[in-house]
Amino acid sequence: MNCVFTAQLRDAVKMYEVIKSELLRRAIDHRCVNSNIKPAMTEKEVLQYVSVHSASEELPDLGQSLRDTELLSLSNPRWDVALMKVINGVMVGNAIKGFDELYEARESGEIALTVLEPSLPWTCSLYNKIAALVQTSVLLAIAFAGVYSLNKGYKYYKHYRQKQKDELFYMVERIVDILQSNTSEDGAVINHVRDMILPINDRHRMERTWRKAVDFINKNESRIRTEVQIVQGEPYEIWRWLGSPNLSASGFVPPPRESLPHEMYSISFPIQSSFRSPRNKSWQGQAFETQVGSVNSLPCSPTPCLKIRGMVDDGDRNLHTIREAVLSKCAHQCRILHCAVDTNSKCVYLKCADQNDAAIAYRSLHGWWYAGNLVTVKYLRLERYVQRYPDSPVSGPPYLKALQPASDWTS
Repeated sequence: MNCVFTAQLRDAVKMYEVIKSELLRRAIDHRCVNSNIKPAMTEKEVLQYVSVHSASEELPDLGQSLRDTELLSLSNPRWDVALMKVINGVMVGNAIKGFDELYEARESGEIALTVLEPSLPWTCSLYNKIAALVQTSVLLAIAFAGVYSLNKGYKYYKHYRQKQKDELFYMVERIVDILQSNTSEDGAVINHVRDMILPINDRHRMERTWRKAVDFINKNESRIRTEVQIVQGEPYEIWRWLGSPNLSASGFVPPPRESLPHEMYSISFPIQSSFRSPRNKSWQGQAFETQVGSVNSLPCSPTPCLKIRGMVDDGDRNLHTIREAVLSKCAHQCRILHCAVDTNSKCVYLKCADQNDAAIAYRSLHGWWYAGNLVTVKYLRLERYVQRYPDSPVSGPPYLKALQPASDWTS
């Protein structure tokens, strides 16, 4: 039955007046004092509370009065008393809206009365807003720290993988250089080649890279054959070079004076016999001054990106050697984010952390001889660099480092 008799209306209103203050106090204490305080009262708690705080002659039938109060609460939203379904002592779902829903809730569990939107003191409202703001800020900070850590971790992982790859191909090229220049018909003992490349204090650290290089050569290098020979009474694995032998000179001829820019008339060319073969590329001296204040150096760096010419030849296969040569020349002095060798344009592209680092790299590379060629450097706009290499790092660390700094010439 969904109606309240007139004779019972007074008792229902009386019960509402008794419990409303307690419901309001609990709702406020739950939000402002301690969230562990229950904001609602079950029917059993309501009956116990009313029996203590009202005379028995005022409410002779507490159960009927409570049911009538619940019906009136559904019909009068201005009372601000909501009915909730309780299962195993926990309020579930939204507030009950209709009489049928009320009867279903009574059959399946208990009913609890609560004030969902109490009028809070201004101090409590201010405290809750500050607490919510702090909580949101902490969550955002944690999320930002997580994204930042993931980004840094990915960059370090990518840098580590690239470093491992560079070390592997650099070692493979060193092995090929040694075997190509080896004129002995007996080949070279593999362990002896390792000892020629790796200093004693680096052998344990580079052991894994060495094994990868040996495996790479056995699987991918057709010019090298692995054999087992008896050397001084002991069986050893050796490498035998099957390709053409390495040349001792590059045949470099200095360009005519008329083909050079005016500011380069007075530069000195390296002696022809001092050049190594194209495979044994190295830095061979400085052609002209590029330090701060010289005519060949800009007073300030316009961009953090550089375009380097004169280091890549037609059909050049020593891309990792060229990249390592660039890094060995300037990576110990400035912060380098990205370095790439392009065989199509025959240029090396360098991206530094800022303009100051680019200026240092410029002065370290521009006007130097490399493998018989004069290296020239010019600045490249950042947007052009990003267009060519969209995956290049935006910032660091990590920064690129050389496997070993240049030792033939100081920069």
